[in-house]
Amino acid sequence: GMKTHFESRLKTIAILQSLGSPRRLIIHIYMWQSAFIILLGTAFGLLLGLGAPFMALPFLQSLLPFPIAPSVTFESVIVPFFFGVLTGSVFALWPLGQAVATSPLVLFRNQAVSLDTKPSRLFIIGIAILTLALMALSVWSSHNPTFAMWFLGGSLLCFLCFGLLGYVISYLARRIKINNAPALRLALRNMGRKGNATIFTLMAMGVGLTVLMTITMIEINLRESITSRLPVDAPAFFFLDIQPDQKDPFIELLSAQPSARMINLTPNLRGRIIAVNGVPAERALKDQSESWLLQNDRGFTYTTDLPKYSEVTSGEWWPRDYQGPPLISVVDDVERGFGVKVGDQMTLNILGRDITATIANVRSVDWTNFTINFAITFAPGTLEAAPHSWLGTVVADPVHENIIQKEITKNFPNVTMIKVSDAVKTATDIMGNISMAVRVGAVVSILSGLLVLAATLAATRTARLYDTVILKVLGMRSAILLRAFFTEFGLLGILAGGLSLILGSILSWAVMTHIMDLTWVFYPLPALATGALAVVLILGMGWAITGRVLSSPAAPHLRND
Repeated sequence: GMKTHFESRLKTIAILQSLGSPRRLIIHIYMWQSAFIILLGTAFGLLLGLGAPFMALPFLQSLLPFPIAPSVTFESVIVPFFFGVLTGSVFALWPLGQAVATSPLVLFRNQAVSLDTKPSRLFIIGIAILTLALMALSVWSSHNPTFAMWFLGGSLLCFLCFGLLGYVISYLARRIKINNAPALRLALRNMGRKGNATIFTLMAMGVGLTVLMTITMIEINLRESITSRLPVDAPAFFFLDIQPDQKDPFIELLSAQPSARMINLTPNLRGRIIAVNGVPAERALKDQSESWLLQNDRGFTYTTDLPKYSEVTSGEWWPRDYQGPPLISVVDDVERGFGVKVGDQMTLNILGRDITATIANVRSVDWTNFTINFAITFAPGTLEAAPHSWLGTVVADPVHENIIQKEITKNFPNVTMIKVSDAVKTATDIMGNISMAVRVGAVVSILSGLLVLAATLAATRTARLYDTVILKVLGMRSAILLRAFFTEFGLLGILAGGLSLILGSILSWAVMTHIMDLTWVFYPLPALATGALAVVLILGMGWAITGRVLSSPAAPHLRND
């Protein structure tokens, strides 16, 4: 946008320079002009942003399970204001520096001109300072600075990838020689010409499409992990707070229910991690992503056998008749969080009593099976005498779940039941709502990219018109010009969609496998849909901004020139 604005002021700036106006005066004039535009745009965006939560309140309230009350605070005004001012300033300084460095000889050129001069060092330093300030504000204003830094790094990487692709395509388009396909030759010339829109087109659309692709792939994989990939022996119910004297009657009643099978009861005690190798747990935590281990009380259990869907990765499982000092088995999250290994000691407070136990083994757990598993499990001989309740699961056919629910509610009113199918539906609904919110952000990013693309193409419209008139005078048919247009913007759409597909797949794979520790599968349909969306959007915007150039008659422009 600012590039187009300053390109439209090039001749005015050149006139001022030819009349002897000092460069400092010209810079001050257009800096104040830019400041006015930036402040006006920021104010409009701020008002729109502050009003959006209130306008969307009825819709948001229907999606969220808790009441929300939007409010306007000092932070909600000042932080977006500085974001707008800094962002606008960063994008204004570069074209301003190019404009004031343009030679006054531009006055004597009849053909279209564009900003292609490198700004002075002072402008480059100013841009660097403002960019660092913008990044610092992003990190400072975030509730999770680490996530903010990763987000900034990912965004910069995406911009770099699309910018590099645009540079390579422009370079190759200038070098490739085509003799027998005039439409393709003209398309490549437009993509490689000086002041072309290739790089800005890919950067403007690429990031939004990458976010859209990433979120779509993550959402589909999560839904499939929770629903379609559930094992056949996934429990139908979880039962909480089964008292010791209810254990046998509970099993007896549950066994009598139709299709009830694989009944499993596990002891459950509550406590906290106090220390690791004598170091307080808060200071011993090495990986902050595992801080959930220290939040609130944790569940503990004891068992003789290795829990189902667990695999020992280091150490050995204890014998069934073990009698000795306290031993524990920890999952790999605990190992990663505290940096512990077999032989290390952990102090746990259970029912007000501190128990120091030695780590006997570390195990990995497949949590997607919805079976009962604990982060820390004791060997026999330590917790049996402590007062505790039991957790239970049962596998049953869906048609009999309501019968089981009624019988347990009637005979054991103190037992809390969690229906797995309801929990799965709630989880998928929440994920859908979160994905929708992020997808809306991606759509906003794409719309912003379309506006940037429109401004970029508008800046090349005069040059395209000049070329079209010359080609028509030389006898080139409109059909060839039309094919060249579709070839150019179709290629840009395919390139933008293809790279966003690759980056989105890599990012979604990294999130699923390394952050969520789940299986990732590539789904071709959303990938193809993203690529098709890129082609349609870029073709549509290209036609809206430059399409009418193709039908422009040559005579009026020749008379003007």
